[in-house]
Amino acid sequence: MITPRKPSFQLIALFDLLMIVIFAQYLDVQATSEQVTQSARVETERLKSDLTQLESAREADRVAMQALEAQSNDLAAQLEQQRSAKDQLASELAASRIRADQSQAGLEAATRLLTTWLGKHRAVIEKSLAPIAQQQQTASREELRRILAGSPNAAQRHLLTWGELEKRVDLWQLHLTEDGLVRCTASGRTEQFRADTAARFESELIRVYRGIPEPKAMVLMLLSWGDVDLKTRNVATAALERATQRLREETDRRSRFELGILGFLPDDRVAPLR
Repeated sequence: MITPRKPSFQLIALFDLLMIVIFAQYLDVQATSEQVTQSARVETERLKSDLTQLESAREADRVAMQALEAQSNDLAAQLEQQRSAKDQLASELAASRIRADQSQAGLEAATRLLTTWLGKHRAVIEKSLAPIAQQQQTASREELRRILAGSPNAAQRHLLTWGELEKRVDLWQLHLTEDGLVRCTASGRTEQFRADTAARFESELIRVYRGIPEPKAMVLMLLSWGDVDLKTRNVATAALERATQRLREETDRRSRFELGILGFLPDDRVAPLR
């Protein structure tokens, strides 16, 4: 009697197939895992780069903010300085106006005083003009008449002109007195000396110069004389002409010295210059 065969599976073949399937799945999972890991790595790098850029931008913003704050502080300080300067300027302007008003008042008072004095002593002044040259005498009388007859502007002009002249020019007054002395007034100081020769006159004048402050760029030496002889006048004139050159050298030519001849003026009518 033949026994029928029961169905059976080839277990070994199935096991092999199972292993192949499992290995294939393993390979697929590994590939997927590597792909995910690579994507994650790329995304991480991208995020790191973005974070670095954000931090750089944040730092740049912080630096820019600090610069803006510093600029704002500088502008505020400048504005405060401008306000302070404006206030100071306004204060100085007010003070200048006050000084200008005071100067104008002083100038007007001096003008009135000068005009009054000239009018009061007009006869004496005109008499003192008699010894000088006719041309200069006529011009001086005309100027005196114009001051007294005209508006106060003429006297003011004289005062202002004299003030500007004193700012720029030193006026030295040298007067030969009747008793043989030379009266020298320079920079507010007056000295007297004897000078019988041109060389002595020159050396004494240099001595006087060395005892006074540094002169201005222009020095005008005004020579006048009282009742003295022609020889004395010629000696003084020659000495002054020589002295101007030495004085230029004494000042290294920083100052220019010029000689002006006023001529005869009585001793009692020579008022020392300031």
